[in-house]
Amino acid sequence: MDRDVESETSTVNEDEETIDIEYIDVATEFFRDQVRCIDFVLVHINDGNESKNLIRENFQANLQAEGLEIEMERSIAHKDNNIFIKIHAPINVITKYAQLFNWKMSLKKKTTGSTINKNKKYEVFEKFFNQDIEDIIGIKEEVSLADLSETEQENLFTNAERSALVFEILYRAKFGNHKRDVGILRLLSSGVYSAAYPIHNGNYHKDPPEGEIPLRRQLYTNWASWGNYNKSQPYQTIRMYFGEEVALYFVWLEFYTYMLVPASVVGLICLLYGFFSWFSAFSVPAKEVCSSKYYMCPLCEHYTDCGFQKLSSSCLYATLTHLFDNVSTMFFALFMAVWSTTFLELWKRRQAVFMWSWDMKNSSDWDQETRPEYEAVITESNHRLRVNPVTGEEELRLKNRYRLGRITISVLCSLLIIAVLLIILLVVIINKVLFMGVGQKSKQKYITQNANVVGSFVSSSIYFILIMIAKPLYELIAGKLTDMEYNRTEAQYEGSYTFKLFAFEFVNYYCYPIYISFFKGVLYTHPGDKDVYQKYFGIALDLCDPAGCLSELLIQMFTIMTVHGDHRNSSSFWKNTHGTSASRARFFYIGSQRCWISNQEAGKQIINNLVEVVLPLALRWWRQKDVQKVELPRWEADYKLTPYDNDSLIPHPLSPVHTLAGSPRERSSRAMTSHSTRWSLFYEIQEMVIQYGFVTLFVAAFPIAPLLALINNIFEIRIDANKFLTGMRRPLARNQCCLGAWDYVIQFITYLSVLTNACVIGFTSDFVPRLVYILEYREDQVGYAESSMSVYPVDKLPRFVLEADFETCLYPGSRYPAGHSQEFQHTLDFWQELAAKLAFVVIFENVVLLLTGLLAWAIPDVPTFIKELIIHAHKTSVEVRRKLLEDKRVPSDLTSLRVPSDLTPLRVPSDLIPLRVSSDLISLPSLTY
Repeated sequence: MDRDVESETSTVNEDEETIDIEYIDVATEFFRDQVRCIDFVLVHINDGNESKNLIRENFQANLQAEGLEIEMERSIAHKDNNIFIKIHAPINVITKYAQLFNWKMSLKKKTTGSTINKNKKYEVFEKFFNQDIEDIIGIKEEVSLADLSETEQENLFTNAERSALVFEILYRAKFGNHKRDVGILRLLSSGVYSAAYPIHNGNYHKDPPEGEIPLRRQLYTNWASWGNYNKSQPYQTIRMYFGEEVALYFVWLEFYTYMLVPASVVGLICLLYGFFSWFSAFSVPAKEVCSSKYYMCPLCEHYTDCGFQKLSSSCLYATLTHLFDNVSTMFFALFMAVWSTTFLELWKRRQAVFMWSWDMKNSSDWDQETRPEYEAVITESNHRLRVNPVTGEEELRLKNRYRLGRITISVLCSLLIIAVLLIILLVVIINKVLFMGVGQKSKQKYITQNANVVGSFVSSSIYFILIMIAKPLYELIAGKLTDMEYNRTEAQYEGSYTFKLFAFEFVNYYCYPIYISFFKGVLYTHPGDKDVYQKYFGIALDLCDPAGCLSELLIQMFTIMTVHGDHRNSSSFWKNTHGTSASRARFFYIGSQRCWISNQEAGKQIINNLVEVVLPLALRWWRQKDVQKVELPRWEADYKLTPYDNDSLIPHPLSPVHTLAGSPRERSSRAMTSHSTRWSLFYEIQEMVIQYGFVTLFVAAFPIAPLLALINNIFEIRIDANKFLTGMRRPLARNQCCLGAWDYVIQFITYLSVLTNACVIGFTSDFVPRLVYILEYREDQVGYAESSMSVYPVDKLPRFVLEADFETCLYPGSRYPAGHSQEFQHTLDFWQELAAKLAFVVIFENVVLLLTGLLAWAIPDVPTFIKELIIHAHKTSVEVRRKLLEDKRVPSDLTSLRVPSDLTPLRVPSDLIPLRVSSDLISLPSLTY
């Protein structure tokens, strides 16, 4: 390394004159010599803190001892006081660590604009069910790194792979004398460095004046731009630039979007059927409501405050209910149950293909390593030695009783949070009833007539405010509870946090639709029962429209999937507009990074996608307005972008870092505040999983939910592509599956949707009561609307002072009339309908489970050709060993083994399996089938 770089790395508290700030406008992705590329960038604030300076000196010296080369630059943005440390890894270091970590690399081909298919349109069924097949060379092309020249080795690694390998070095480099003073993550969590990231490859908005077009520009032109909405995504190019984890996310998102097409078509057909069936006998109940002369009984305790309403005033809701609640509802629910199972099984196959072709693993070696936070809490009194059954080495583990108590507390606290969220929902319902009463007493006739609407609006506003307060709090608590459990690996930590957060989100998003579907109005008895006005805080008075609860449920679903807010954008706004330096981050830090970069709302749909397009442009202008006249180099321009991992690399404001070597309790409290970069796509996937829940759980009430989701996702793909390319720092490439614990959540939602849709049809829809009425009374359904309600004599209404020219009014339910021996008790028709509803739910569930079970059995998780490739690879490995044993030439270094070149290549899907180079003997990813 040249002397000037060494002198610059010897100290970080230098005068401005000693650091060169004369930037060259060409090739700012390189060191000053314009030869060595920048593989990684570290950033810290030049605050003159000597203890931090000493730690940085030690850390950077150890990086140089590992062979990394360092060059330092000062920020040229006049308001910043940042120092940028550029890191380059020579090829000998890259190849050394590639072999050390047993990496498999793709033979790097020059990527030009022609490598991205610009004209290939979506071919849904051909792409996913009858893929094109062509001969390619597979296993026989695996060779040893030692056989490649230095030039070939340079071309072997993509920029993303180089950055990932450099991060592995940063992750393991020491910075102090204590055995746990290791890794860039601990330095980030303690404020020694404010950021660490790989840089983007060139500009995205213009072509270079000469030379090869950067991958970033290619992806922006042929993938992220809106004109590509009807084109397939260039998976291989995305993988080369972002890594396998991000690429697989876009594979999943596109696959999910494709699968929404048949669901959207069938749902639209059901809606059209409801429209055209208005002219059939099945629309008689809705027409009866619209032409009814009956009056509904008042719902207030003092009937001077509210009057009778005509049943015909519910005509709009009755018509709306008919459009969505008809004969086709049951068949659509059955179709969606089969669809969701098909989606799961086909995705497993799709994922197996990509995981094999990209050599991906369910959890990487890095995920299985012990987290620094876990090691920080181990003391002599709370640990035990455990022999790893794989490596045979002794490992330090926390004693079971030490973790059991913490896990128990975590579970109990999680249940408490769920109870609090349910109480919030209960408070909203009570407030709705109270405001309805206030509206009915208003002297304004318009408010009195629309008291229900006023109550719903006010209660919804209160609910929105409460949830906006509760949401960041329960996200913060979920993180703290997960920290408290001391999960050993990153995969365990993510899984625990995922399940907690989904449980809270489930209550947040799905409990109110569940309340509308199955519980609303069940406590109401009859108008003469005074208890309904006093018990349960008046919740019994929260009734559905006389046309049924389904209309309210579908309105709720439509609202959620179109105009629901997304407070993560607002959180990001405050974060980004106030800068991303550690000093500014401290002002907004509220105990956990998850609080101020919280997950997106489930309803980030059509309107919110427009917000996502406009808001980043405004944020970019605001962040760069003070330096817009300065041409920033690539490393500093990327620092201005939103951190990829939701600021997981922005440090918590801690006390000086030298205390990291203090007591175990001190080390624990500080270490637990850091979050690894594993939280890459967590919130993006969460957003789609919540959407998947709305598409499946209540689809029987809202058959156009798949269509709205499809429209949203078409935009979502391009919006996310733009965010990754233009609005966020470049993510760290990871060779692992992106779904993680969300895979189990999707399966849970799929199985739960069978029950919810069966209950929606059975208890919320009028499908079963109408069927009973047709079989018992009249096939033409005449009189059904009035028969579904009960009559009450007007002169028996308590405190009745209203004049009326009718003797009876209607109220919901099937009860015997006044004067009957079982006055106001449930009629025989009610019990018959209840029995029919329960029978329908049981039969529907069993039929669906049988169909989906057969479907899951008939569709193997791993395609046949992948199984054949694995078997072929195993046979090849055995053949190689046998020939070497026969020749008595078994080398001690297995990396020099070669696969015979005369083996027959297999036929596998195109665009999936690249030529590969392995640093060891044939090694296949673990696939279970």
